[in-house]
Amino acid sequence: MNTIRCYDRFTNVKRVAALIGVATGIAAGLLLALPSRAEAPQRLPTVVINGKSTQTLAALRAAGDVQTLPTVVVSARRADRPLDGEQVAAR
Repeated sequence: MNTIRCYDRFTNVKRVAALIGVATGIAAGLLLALPSRAEAPQRLPTVVINGKSTQTLAALRAAGDVQTLPTVVVSARRADRPLDGEQVAAR
């Protein structure tokens, strides 16, 4: 009687995957076991602001104390074709 050997052709792939999984688990455990090195928070310098309240913008406009600047209209158009660096430098 002849004996036919059966084998799993993915055994090596399974072993490598298991080895990678175990190594990743050990590495993650070691990283989580490290102590944290957080420093104590430093106290920022105190800022003191002195000021006084002013009238609101609506009250200033009603009193006529606010002058408005002239309106500036900016218009632009798209270039017919894209400009290269030399054309932009020439302008």
